[in-house]
This record gives sequence, structure tokens and C-alpha cells, in this order.
Amino acid sequence: MGKRLALNTAFISLRTTREESPDPELNDKARVEYFDNVFIKVPLDLIIWSVKRQPEQWYRDNWQPCKIFHIENAMLERQEIYCRQFRQMHWRIALEQLIFSQNLREDGRPLYERNRSNILLMAGEGDNYDFTKIHDATRTLALRMVSTPGECLLLSDTGHSIHNERPNWFSDRMLRFLGII
Repeated sequence: MGKRLALNTAFISLRTTREESPDPELNDKARVEYFDNVFIKVPLDLIIWSVKRQPEQWYRDNWQPCKIFHIENAMLERQEIYCRQFRQMHWRIALEQLIFSQNLREDGRPLYERNRSNILLMAGEGDNYDFTKIHDATRTLALRMVSTPGECLLLSDTGHSIHNERPNWFSDRMLRFLGII
């Protein structure tokens, strides 16, 4: 039920993007709606699920004052780079992330069984919010990917934005994975 609501939000936002006038940014309506939907409020459909605003799910809850600092600066950055194309890209990527899954089946087999490339999965324990459960889903996927080369790194005391919360560790692991060091 929760994933369907998120899909609906992304799909409606993307559809609105396609049906709008040639330059809706002139009247600022699209811009205001984008920031409301991403940074300011939780859609009414999702409040019953106790879903947090999107930026609150990017970082672990106890990462203070860094969490507040990063959220405020993310909004400032988005205000600086915001344009119609950015908004469209945001909703297209959101929709694709919600639709795509390594568990999708093709020829009766999940997609992950076709992976032959070295795969690196990472998830933070703090990225296990109700409605998403990304940490648990990553662990479950890794346990199923027994024939796929690579590794899975599950971090404690870390949220979704591993690269922000653990930049030195993240860089080191990426360089090691790529065989650079």
C-alpha cells in the first residue's frame, strides 16, 4: 500500500510536468509545489504511515547538528540550481527508483541472477524507516545474490547518505572496490 502511494505521488508529479504550459516557472507555481512536495510537507496520503519528509530520511536521526545543517544546505542548493529540467529529472528518477527492482523477473528468474559484473551493495542501518526499509531490503537482496560477484557492506550508525556521513570511509571503500588502492 505504501509503495503504491509513493508511486502515485511520483507519477502525478511527472504527469503534471508533461501537461503544463510551456514555461510554468514564470508563475512560480511549479517551483513552489516542488519544494513543498520534496522539502516542506509530507503528502496527506502518507501521513497515516508516519512517513518523514524526504530530507529527514537522508541521514540517520542521531547525526546532529550535521543532519539539520545538511538538510538546510540541500534546500539552498536546490533553490540555486532549480529549473524545469531539474524538476522533471527529479520526478523521473524517483519514479524509476520506485519501479525498478533487482527482484523483477525476466524469463522466470530475478534480474540479480543475470548480474555478472562485480556489484557493491551498501546500506546504513539508519536507512530503515517505516515505508522504505532500505537496509533490510539490501541485506535480503545480498543474501539472495549468491552467484553474483561483489560484496555487501551494511553499516551501523549510518543513514541513507553514506557519502555525507562517512566520506573518508566511503571513499576508501570505493577505491578498494575499484582496485585503485
